[in-house]
Amino acid sequence: MNLARVVCAAAVLTVLLVTSAHAQTGTVSGSVVDSAGVAVSGADVRIDGTTIHVLTNDAGQYTLPSVPAGARTVRVLQLGFKAASRAVTLAEGGTETVDFHLERRIIEIPGVETVVGSRAHHTAADELAVPVDVFPAEQIQHQGTTETSQVLQSLAPSVNFPHQSVTDATDIVRPFTLRGLSPDQTLVLVNGLRRHQTALVNTFAYGMPAGSSGVDLNAIPSAAIDHIEVLRDGAAAQYSSRPR
Repeated sequence: MNLARVVCAAAVLTVLLVTSAHAQTGTVSGSVVDSAGVAVSGADVRIDGTTIHVLTNDAGQYTLPSVPAGARTVRVLQLGFKAASRAVTLAEGGTETVDFHLERRIIEIPGVETVVGSRAHHTAADELAVPVDVFPAEQIQHQGTTETSQVLQSLAPSVNFPHQSVTDATDIVRPFTLRGLSPDQTLVLVNGLRRHQTALVNTFAYGMPAGSSGVDLNAIPSAAIDHIEVLRDGAAAQYSSRPR
């Protein structure tokens, strides 16, 4: 009998403690929208000074339970929007509604500078630690041809653009080579993006491996080119092992 009374008293004490702790907290809920009234999903809504936070749902709504009663600051963070905060006084066991209207913010990303070979300023190309050729539009326009591959061949001694005959479709889509390597061993980037290879497989191409498939440089109009950069050896190492 005494044991039963002790267990019953412990149960009552536990209920009282849980009820008391619950009464010292409240609930904060609301919605988060942008300046146009469109719901912002995935926004991080948090209570400053605590570890309580939650993400808004697809409708931009949120609910923060078990928030300690008293004066609190509700803060909203979301990428692409300015952070917003609002002060709220939460009563014990009460519920407060806090809505937010976020303003969009443009995130400015600083430019990235790539230093190739050396940080010193050189005036002559032969002073560079790595082989880098830069050909501006003026040099490209002064060449006696409009074919981009042939222009590059006349400017860069390491580039070869062979004229072949009776080599199947290679007569039409002629590949170029860099330092005698296979056409598909040269990485071609246009505005920083990788240029796709042709669908032509070189089967009867003289002086280059059979089965290779390179980039058709002549598909790029020479008049639309601002400058051409040819990187070799150590200068091409920034693109890992893809180019040669």
